[in-house]
Amino acid sequence: MMDFLIYALVRLLEIYEFIILIRCILSFFGYSKIYEILCAVTEPVLKPIREILVKTPLGNMPLDFSAVFAMILIGVAERCLVYLSRML
Repeated sequence: MMDFLIYALVRLLEIYEFIILIRCILSFFGYSKIYEILCAVTEPVLKPIREILVKTPLGNMPLDFSAVFAMILIGVAERCLVYLSRML
């Protein structure tokens, strides 16, 4: 049962990473209803990261690196979950 739960969480995190990637790609093509929905789904994760990055030298750059850092953090969480599943 625990393996299935961890497997499901890892898959959900992978889907969320994909949603962040699609949002980044769509941001180059302008605003649409799909883009607004993706922003609503991803903004709760990206906004706190963006606020932290503003306090670093990356905050002065014109590019938004919050999606990159979010995907890195999600990848770390995925690997931790996989490691946890192997420990159990």
